[in-house]
Amino acid sequence: MLAIYPVLSPDIAENAVKEFVRLVGSRFFAEAADILAGPGWPIRDILLSGLGGVDQVDRQIFAEIVYSPWL
Repeated sequence: MLAIYPVLSPDIAENAVKEFVRLVGSRFFAEAADILAGPGWPIRDILLSGLGGVDQVDRQIFAEIVYSPWL
């Protein structure tokens, strides 16, 4: 769905971002990192700005996975 984000209606686009945030908040870090690096890359700023409500520890773990040199 993120591949067509620009043409989604506002409510569906918002739900797509919320689903990404739920992945990180549910500790599906590798899956969320794959999404961010793949179809989510063009809207990475939107996706990452949604993580403000996610626990700081979870955000830190996610960041470590995203910036990991071996992935």
